[in-house]
Amino acid sequence: MTGSRPWGHGLPSEESETLASLKVWDVIWPRDTLIYPPGWKIWVCVSVENLWFLRVNSQPINEPAVSVPVALHAFLGRDSWFGCGGDLIELPEIEVEDALRAQTHPERRGKVGVIDPDCRPEILVGIQASPRLAPFQIAQIISECG
Repeated sequence: MTGSRPWGHGLPSEESETLASLKVWDVIWPRDTLIYPPGWKIWVCVSVENLWFLRVNSQPINEPAVSVPVALHAFLGRDSWFGCGGDLIELPEIEVEDALRAQTHPERRGKVGVIDPDCRPEILVGIQASPRLAPFQIAQIISECG
């Protein structure tokens, strides 16, 4: 375990190691069972302390949405959108590990990338304007990501 980070306590595994080394702006590609139908979605860590994530989508869903160009993010298959407006993903550690473990493409297990620093200021502005995130969530995300 790194520092006082609470994640990655489970049995040693690639997934628990991923969570133990997780930093804000890191990108993972788990099986997302919170969408219908369940599928593979790109999640970005926006709080290590709370193990919170926001999604990257192929369309500008969850306005405000900020462009995440493939030219700056090799893990993407096309230009995409960071959903700054929510839905905040908050799952127990074991469920995040299970979602990562379900990934059938070995190259998509663990961290697949990081959000480019050039995109971050606009994303933070979008998060501050979110109509769905609570003020304490916005404050926490800005504190950790800003």
